[in-house]
Amino acid sequence: MKADNPDGYPSLRDAEAMLALRRSEATKYLTGWHEQAKEDIAFRHGHQWGREDARLMNGGDEDEDGRNRMVRPMVTFNRINSLVNATFGAMIHNPMGISYVERAVTPENEEISKHVLLSSAALYFRENPLWDAPTQERDSALDMLTCGIGVQQLMAETEITGQVELLGRRIDPLSVGWDTRAKAMGLTDRRWHFRKAMLSREEMDEEFGGVPEARASDEPSSTPAKPEEPGVESDDNFEVLHWQWFESEKYKSVLTVDGPQDISLRDLKALKEGEDYIYEDELAATQVKRRRVYWEAFTHGGTIMRIRKVPVGAFTYLFLTGIRDDENGYWYGMVRDAKDPQRWANKFLSLFIWVVATSGKGIIAEEGAFPNAQDAQRDWANPAVITEAIKGAVSGGMIMPKPESKLPPSAHEILSFCNAAVREVTGISLEIVAQQMNDQSGIVEESRKAAAMAVVAWAFAALRDYYRAHGHLLLRFIAEYIEPDRLVRTVDATGRAQFRKFTYEEAAYEVEVDEIPNSPNKRAETHRTLVAYAPIVQQPDIPPAFKMEYLTQMAETSGLPAENVRRLKQAMTPPPDPMAEQMKLAQAETVMQELEKLKAEVVKLQSAALLDVAKAKETGQEAETAQRISQTEIEQKVIEGNLKLELQRRKADQELEKGTMKLQMDEARNQQVLQLQHDQQQLRAAEPKKSGDSE
Repeated sequence: MKADNPDGYPSLRDAEAMLALRRSEATKYLTGWHEQAKEDIAFRHGHQWGREDARLMNGGDEDEDGRNRMVRPMVTFNRINSLVNATFGAMIHNPMGISYVERAVTPENEEISKHVLLSSAALYFRENPLWDAPTQERDSALDMLTCGIGVQQLMAETEITGQVELLGRRIDPLSVGWDTRAKAMGLTDRRWHFRKAMLSREEMDEEFGGVPEARASDEPSSTPAKPEEPGVESDDNFEVLHWQWFESEKYKSVLTVDGPQDISLRDLKALKEGEDYIYEDELAATQVKRRRVYWEAFTHGGTIMRIRKVPVGAFTYLFLTGIRDDENGYWYGMVRDAKDPQRWANKFLSLFIWVVATSGKGIIAEEGAFPNAQDAQRDWANPAVITEAIKGAVSGGMIMPKPESKLPPSAHEILSFCNAAVREVTGISLEIVAQQMNDQSGIVEESRKAAAMAVVAWAFAALRDYYRAHGHLLLRFIAEYIEPDRLVRTVDATGRAQFRKFTYEEAAYEVEVDEIPNSPNKRAETHRTLVAYAPIVQQPDIPPAFKMEYLTQMAETSGLPAENVRRLKQAMTPPPDPMAEQMKLAQAETVMQELEKLKAEVVKLQSAALLDVAKAKETGQEAETAQRISQTEIEQKVIEGNLKLELQRRKADQELEKGTMKLQMDEARNQQVLQLQHDQQQLRAAEPKKSGDSE
């Protein structure tokens, strides 16, 4: 079976050896971490008794006389899950989001900014039911709180709707491996990672054209493997590893017929200087740069089935990390610290129930007190049957109840301490889990809730770091896969949804993420803060624009349904002026036309420069001189085009400003006329009536 290698990876043998070495490295690390993570997950779901403890509680081995020991109750009061859910609920009440801000001066009077359209596109794809990003990310956040690792994968899918759809999926943290040298939050410093997936025979044939066979006796075989995920009973039993890693590549910046390009030194060897490319200057000819090239491979049984460059030029898997244990390098969440107190509480409560259930029960009988000891043992607890004893056994004291075993005086305090220890080791207060029974004021309770949020601030910080990395990766997916003129949903100032054609322009964008919340419900806290400023906003010297924005924020944080908020915002926003809208559209069309002309002229000049250099070589002219002359002409034309475009833009801005000022003057004149008419009507109403007028 031949490997699919469209991007021409140099040596498949070297790649297979490298991946096998990294698999061995990850296996040594993951063996210990998987044991810890599985136990953490089991504890959160209430499976808190170990196998040995459960065996002993269920009777264990036979005693010396060959009799089975009595079964004891195994009690599990799962307090860990409530603590995890309390933090998880705070995350749900404080959702974070991403938005893009272009690192450039935003043009004035623009209909919709590029970064606003890009942010709307990101929100549109994330809210798509095919993706449902909040649900997927909540599952990964819960994994992080439980075992310390959460994983998300971004992908482009075309099989569902026929067009490119961006999707994100939660990945089981037990199915991934990563660079063991990575120590940064989110594993952002990792060099490689892999994910293990189980495929069926039909999927292997369809995706990779068959199942490769092992080429050596020491390589993993291609025989089906049993599924390792609990609850999976399907026939998807061929193990496939999806690898991703990056390598350092040297390159140079050159000029070609298609414009400026960065070409690797390996690819430059196959091209001819002066015919296929030229250097911009002497510095570009000698300057060698480095960049990361991201690769991905699919392997089975140690054999590469497909290897290619990652289309988006970055890792497509994102990690959420909890707290790192510096002793062994394992990541963990909230559950690990609470496991020992939870075990203690379960065992002590089980012992408590056992002592209460067995204390003072049963009798002590001398030998020969019953005609048949086995019948007495069987019928003793049956009230419908008479238990027969020999004559004089009862009066002679041959039968007596077993003495009662009393609990220690401090048993209740010990039991209370066991229950409280589970919560105290995690730092979660009673107010967070809604179990505080003291009669305290609401201010005190809110302050304690806010203080408790500092204990789990690491979880929200990890979530914020994830959203920042997710925003950059999603931007790459949008630029790579979303076709132009794709309709995406945007929201205008009134909250009304509109669909616009998506256009993407190369620019530098910053990803903005909401701040870390400092209260269990950030929206309610924000609304209470805004209410406190209401008397100040009512002052007459406050600008109207500030008041409108204040009312908008009040509506958005009030907890009203989205439809009510949209109607309020629509009522607060004045309707757009048709004349101003037409002027904006005309200006935008003029600028776009000039930009297209300028781009076409630059490409034409670059092509002419390459031809001039080739002719100079044929005529024996100095190539460097011809290249410098051509480059000077290109720069001059670019400067002239930019000046021309800037003059036209300023002229359009002036015309728009004149039109706006005219509209404002007309509106002010109309207001004065209306005010004058209103004053005249008030004066007439205030004049005294003549005596001849009837009342």
